[in-house]
Amino acid sequence: MPESNMLDIIRGIAQAAANINAVKGSSYNGRTLEQDIGLKRNEELTIHDKRVRDGFNVKFGDDHLCVAYQSDIELKELHEPGKFEDEMERVMKEIVSFLKKEYKAVTGNSLSLSPQGDVDVLVQSTSNVRSFINAKKYYKIGGIDSTAEEERTIDAKFQKFLEQGGWKGASDSGND
Repeated sequence: MPESNMLDIIRGIAQAAANINAVKGSSYNGRTLEQDIGLKRNEELTIHDKRVRDGFNVKFGDDHLCVAYQSDIELKELHEPGKFEDEMERVMKEIVSFLKKEYKAVTGNSLSLSPQGDVDVLVQSTSNVRSFINAKKYYKIGGIDSTAEEERTIDAKFQKFLEQGGWKGASDSGND
C-alpha cells in the first residue's frame, strides 16, 4: 500500500464501513451490499425479524481496527462442537473482505488488515431459545506508522500560561 497519512486511511475505512448503510433496495454490482458481506439480513424482512439485529461496526485505536459484529442466534447453534467458532471467524473474514473491497472502491488504494489473535465472542441469553452475540476481532492496519511522533506546537499564550504555573498560578493570584 502506498504511504498515506493516518487520517486518509481512517477516513477511507470509515466510508467503506458506512457504505453498508446505503438506502435499502440500492444495488452494488447487481447485488445488495448485505449479500456481498454475507450477513443474515440480505432478504426482505420485517422490523420484528431477528435479522434486523445482524450487523457490524468498526472502531479505531492507534494502528489497529476493531471489527465488532452483533446478531441473534438460536441456542442450538452454540452447542455444535467447533462449528460456532468457525462461523464467527467466517463472518469476520467476510466483513474484512467487504471492507477491503469497498476501501479500494472509495480511495483507489488497497487496504492491508492483519488479524491480531482470535475472535472474541460474548454470548448473552435472551430466552430459553435465543441468545444475543457480540463478537470482535482486532486487525493491524498496514501503512500506518504508530511509532512516528507528530510534531506538536503549543500556542504562545498557552505556553506562557503553563510557565506561570497553569491553574495553580491563576488561583494563587486570587483569580478563582
